[in-house]
Amino acid sequence: VTIAFLSLIKTLVKGQLGSTQNKGLVPCVLLVLKEMLPTYHKWRYNTYGVRERIGCLILELIHAILNLSSE
Repeated sequence: VTIAFLSLIKTLVKGQLGSTQNKGLVPCVLLVLKEMLPTYHKWRYNTYGVRERIGCLILELIHAILNLSSE
């Protein structure tokens, strides 16, 4: 579920939705930055590589946000 959530948020941010939709993404991005990013490495994982995949998705989301332009 976490990987799907991160993929969805990243896709929506990369799609550069209109300002109305972007405002709806703010709580999701804050959840990722304030709750998931600081603690994901402490979670217990059943499958090898999941921790790294979640970390990469979080970094890809941050990268997508930083690359948004106000065109």
